[in-house]
Amino acid sequence: MKRDLVYEFLVVLHFIGMAGLVGGLIVGVAEKPLRVKKPALHSGLLVLLAGIFLVIVNSIQHASDSSVEMIDHGKIGVKLLVVIIILVLGFKNLNKNEVAKKTYMTMLALALLNILVAVFW
Repeated sequence: MKRDLVYEFLVVLHFIGMAGLVGGLIVGVAEKPLRVKKPALHSGLLVLLAGIFLVIVNSIQHASDSSVEMIDHGKIGVKLLVVIIILVLGFKNLNKNEVAKKTYMTMLALALLNILVAVFW
């Protein structure tokens, strides 16, 4: 029971992080010059950490109860790679006065791709 509560709490944190990342990037599109915002990157870190802990908790649950479905590690690998690319691009451009539109839109597209992978894979 406790692990279920922990898992659900981590899912909520993961969703909050994703909302902050995507929302922060979408809001920034209207601003000139384009700049990466720290709160969006902090949200991306929340997505990453909550996702890692979700996999850990799922593995613990599966080890103690085989009826718990194991997470698709291929899907998780793709999502992990995508969020790492977003964070690398973001932190690389964090202190720049202006971020190239192509870079910024790539970050936004990757964040949206992560949502699509989560929902449709």
